[in-house]
Amino acid sequence: MMDTTDKPRAYVAFQGGGALGMAHLGAWQEIAKQFKIVGVAGTSSGSIVAALCAAGFTPVHAIDLFHQLNWSDYVNQQNFLRLLIKQDAYSDGNRFHAWLREQLTKYFPGSPRDVTFAQLDASQKIYLAIIACDLNDPEGKHVLFDQQTEPTTAVSFAVRASISIPGLFKPMARRDKGQELVDGGIVVNFPIEFLHKRAKSESCALIGVRFKKPKEYLESPQVSKALKRTFEIMLDRGGVPPDCIAQDSDYIDIEIDSHGFKPLSFNLKKDQKEDLLRYGIQAAELPLMKYELQVQQDRLKKLEEGQGITESVFLKQLSPDLREQVKEARDWFSQSARLAEEAGKKALENFPDLEINENDVQGFYLDIYHYLERIYRSMLHQDFDILRKAEVFQTLSNAGVYIAALNLISSQIPGSLNSVAREQIEERIDFLKERVAARR
Repeated sequence: MMDTTDKPRAYVAFQGGGALGMAHLGAWQEIAKQFKIVGVAGTSSGSIVAALCAAGFTPVHAIDLFHQLNWSDYVNQQNFLRLLIKQDAYSDGNRFHAWLREQLTKYFPGSPRDVTFAQLDASQKIYLAIIACDLNDPEGKHVLFDQQTEPTTAVSFAVRASISIPGLFKPMARRDKGQELVDGGIVVNFPIEFLHKRAKSESCALIGVRFKKPKEYLESPQVSKALKRTFEIMLDRGGVPPDCIAQDSDYIDIEIDSHGFKPLSFNLKKDQKEDLLRYGIQAAELPLMKYELQVQQDRLKKLEEGQGITESVFLKQLSPDLREQVKEARDWFSQSARLAEEAGKKALENFPDLEINENDVQGFYLDIYHYLERIYRSMLHQDFDILRKAEVFQTLSNAGVYIAALNLISSQIPGSLNSVAREQIEERIDFLKERVAARR
């Protein structure tokens, strides 16, 4: 089940989020379209997704599994008398542990009873890190499970430990080490830092999949609401990447807005699972597109610099008249970001029935901006193939709104521009309109 394609490589971290884990699968699905995943890390519900990814599952297969998974069947209440005596947790977690153990062995020959971190790494060649917390550690440090620190430990054990929300799942005990392991979200709920050095040393992209912090005002809450909010705050700890990672040009931040869902509301219906899946897909689309566009621009820039070709060199190669025309156009194109957003906003006003979210809107603006950048580059190089051969990005399915935006931009070309420069811009805009219309 290993991915042997020539896609760029990436490490991915999945934040803990309780019942929100289905949204991770949507993000994973989009990431897998663009990248070959070579390493994953996860905490709590994020550890389940990370383990399935490292075990060779495809996003489609994992989505099918989660659709079939009814948490109420696995979060089984302990015998009342035992619960009263032991007072350790609502569920012993045994059924879920058995289910996960079975899933993780599906792609291993000989159907072993369990799979260790060393076996997983040897078979799938995907690095896996799982985070838990040891209640007996006086400093409250995290416990890292991976092939270096815990090669002989079963992956299912590590995941079962990482999801042990105190009070909901019974802690996982390791008597030989004096450990009582619970949900890793208590100390490190977004394990992005465990992948940063690996991604940098291997020149891979680093992707963080996390949840947007909920904004909820509580006034004199009942005990159940207070407890739920307490757990939510706990799960929010470390929910954003540190500055050294957030500012890295190879970092892609995917923030999922899971509005309307609670991390501890596990009894999800089919349509609710579909909504979470869609939230994950939508959250991933724009950051991944921005990164791909940036990579393309950087690649072209490095190629030109490597050949000693800069914008000024290209300009010098043009005839004097054409050089002046392109220079005039350059001044106008320097405002591409503003032009794209203004034209995009006006175009959207003509399509009030479009069902789109903020990610879609920003993606649409980015598409138009990229069109403008491409038009200028084709003028600078005097090469129409730059427009013919490049992919036409289209976040929105409605081609009409793109044509409307391009028409608005065409109408805003300054009258002061040289007539030849204006003609070149209009010709390229018309060509892009034809390409967009052809995708209807």
